[in-house]
Amino acid sequence: GLALLAWLWWRGLAALPGRFAFWGAVSGAAGFSLGAWLQVVGRAHYPGSWIDWWKVMEFTFGALLGAGLGFAGYRSRDLPALGAEEPQDAWPAWLLLVVAAIVSLALIGADEHLPVRMGYTVAGAGAILAAWRWPRLAWQIAVSLTCFAFLLDLIEARPLLGEGSWVVAAMGGLAIAAWLTRNEDVVPALLMLTWTGTGVSVLKTYLPPGRWNATAHAMEAAFVLLAAATTMLARRAVKRA
Repeated sequence: GLALLAWLWWRGLAALPGRFAFWGAVSGAAGFSLGAWLQVVGRAHYPGSWIDWWKVMEFTFGALLGAGLGFAGYRSRDLPALGAEEPQDAWPAWLLLVVAAIVSLALIGADEHLPVRMGYTVAGAGAILAAWRWPRLAWQIAVSLTCFAFLLDLIEARPLLGEGSWVVAAMGGLAIAAWLTRNEDVVPALLMLTWTGTGVSVLKTYLPPGRWNATAHAMEAAFVLLAAATTMLARRAVKRA
């Protein structure tokens, strides 16, 4: 990551990624540390509580990391995106869909099968380079690939259809990618990500055999409430614009 930033700086392209890298590192480190501390304290002092202290850690990490990246995005609202000069009609929709599917399968395969401890780090670097080389893929990688990963997570946790579960996940991912080729707008993409992730979490919790307890109910209620709040804030931002 540091080598990539150094190369971008040498090319005069480091303003945008450098800002995101800095605020992501600072806010992510703070969120991970604070969240881990809360988890330890909670488990030590309230071991029988209905609160899932692991999720408290994840919520804290995500909230602070998201705040840092959001701040970086707000500060960068007047900077041009990398590759923004590429004509938006350079790729027909069918070609974009095919290439997005190939890239998604390659990155998911790298994450699953590379003989390294953190394959998603290598896959993430590949995603960044692909989005940079072909800016038309950036939306697909950010939204469609993430939603496809959500669906894969669901079928790994609840393979209700057996081998057919992979077909369902693949069709769902392709449907989202096809929709995105015609809806490259920030708010619908954000809400697609938000509600796909929330829906997968709810299904993972309640599909058979399910987790029907107070801890699971509280966790899923928090997810749904946050998704609803995100939807409301996004729609309000659109109205203001």
